[in-house]
Amino acid sequence: MLTGLALARRLGDHVLPPPNPAQPEPGFHYLFDGTQHPTDVRTNWLIANTGRGGGDFKIVDRSLIAQPGNGIGLLFYGSEQFDDFTLRLDFCLPHARGKGNDNSGVFLRFRDPRRPELPGTPEPDVPGNAATVGVDTGYKIQIDEEARGDRRRNEPDGSFYHRTGAISNVRRRGTGPGEQDYTNTQQLAAGQWHTYEITVKDRTYTVFLNGQQSTKFTTDPSNPNERFRGRKHSEDQDSGFIGLQVHDGTVAFANIRICPSP
Repeated sequence: MLTGLALARRLGDHVLPPPNPAQPEPGFHYLFDGTQHPTDVRTNWLIANTGRGGGDFKIVDRSLIAQPGNGIGLLFYGSEQFDDFTLRLDFCLPHARGKGNDNSGVFLRFRDPRRPELPGTPEPDVPGNAATVGVDTGYKIQIDEEARGDRRRNEPDGSFYHRTGAISNVRRRGTGPGEQDYTNTQQLAAGQWHTYEITVKDRTYTVFLNGQQSTKFTTDPSNPNERFRGRKHSEDQDSGFIGLQVHDGTVAFANIRICPSP
């Protein structure tokens, strides 16, 4: 039987072990701390139906490690839904840069992938793949040091809205509604653990990367798609989920904890 470290090496992950889980901060509780039995993890964390062998996650050395497949994948926490909250987690990029670099993200307040779409929802990003519900009905905090463009649309690499710490695909830069104030200048080291702190309050998303604010974004209420995106659980009984994306590379996540706002 492979040990966790041996399996990680076989998967191509050259990473340090994740930080040991500490007592959660006041008001926080763990969604994943790496100490749960794998069966319990799989009871709470669910893979969206990709319909064609999409990505998955493996549990290795107290970490959730992305396993790319045919199309994007989504691992979502199915046991709890949220309104406003602060989410904290650690993540690691074994292959941060260069050809085949890591690409992932954290999805926020999307609809249940197991439920039918609401009438009027825009066409799914990838028809037949329920994992794209995170793209279609939520917001994604990007993880990609190369800021890769969407190959399906021949987008160039390097746009700020595809880079680590940004709200993915919010393309206007600024401080007004519908714009994000992206200020991240960090270059993340490969194989090291980094931290996200993400606060969602009403329609405002604030992201801290390794303790420094990377972006802040308030949605534009005049955008008709906001009727379907980022809805609180109290606004839509099928919304308010959080999840992790499988895209490219074996990104690792650990110590995922959340503090729901009163």
